[in-house]
Amino acid sequence: LQCKHSSQRYTLIDLSHPPGQKSKKPTYDLLVRERSPEGQEVATGLTFIVTGSKTSATASLRRIYEDPSPPEHVIVVCDERQPLSCGKAGQQYWEKLSALGKDGFQVMQLTFSQYAQLDALEAAIGEARSGDLETVLPGVGMRQISEAEVIQSHHRNDRYRSHPLLCELLCEESAPTPPPPPPPPPFEIRQFIAAQLALTMGMSSVELAQKYHAKYEADGRPGVEETKVRLEQVALEMHHEELINATPMGDYLYLLNRPGR
Repeated sequence: LQCKHSSQRYTLIDLSHPPGQKSKKPTYDLLVRERSPEGQEVATGLTFIVTGSKTSATASLRRIYEDPSPPEHVIVVCDERQPLSCGKAGQQYWEKLSALGKDGFQVMQLTFSQYAQLDALEAAIGEARSGDLETVLPGVGMRQISEAEVIQSHHRNDRYRSHPLLCELLCEESAPTPPPPPPPPPFEIRQFIAAQLALTMGMSSVELAQKYHAKYEADGRPGVEETKVRLEQVALEMHHEELINATPMGDYLYLLNRPGR
């Protein structure tokens, strides 16, 4: 809550405790809404599973898996002193949820020191709120520290974002930009051009690019237009080496095998 209306550049918009339905335990203990760098609102559901009961752990995982309208992110928080343990059915739910990838489903196991860090952040605020936190200033003597001053100190020293769990709720990252597909290697294009021209009298660079793209589309190769440009570059090199004939025909090349090649 101290980060909800802060001037810091947190992505937190709001957080709430979802109610259960028909006396059933809610799927998530905490629902957090954030604003992504692209301006989109995304939700993260947190479920704390700290129990030695395999039945209870399995029930929590089942509720997450069967959620008809799940948030964009789900984080299951566990304690390293009480590792998550579930039966065969729970393991199946775990595997199905893990198949969503880290962006969809994440398990975070907190250490004792990380729990203590969370407790210390809140404890300092609680002491200031009750008037039990004081400091000694030179020339002034004892002075009471206010709750607002403690919170500002937490912000200023970036104590919230330094905690791995809080960082997940305060720093919504941009969706990673996939790297551009690699250009087709020249030797592969040369082999492809030679093989295609060996089967026909001649072929345009447009038709050749379409055939090449259809063959390697599953490998994430560039689109037809980018492939055509690269094919024409290699075809002109082969033309200058007198391996084929490449004749400009408007916005494409017409390729022919050279006699004797």
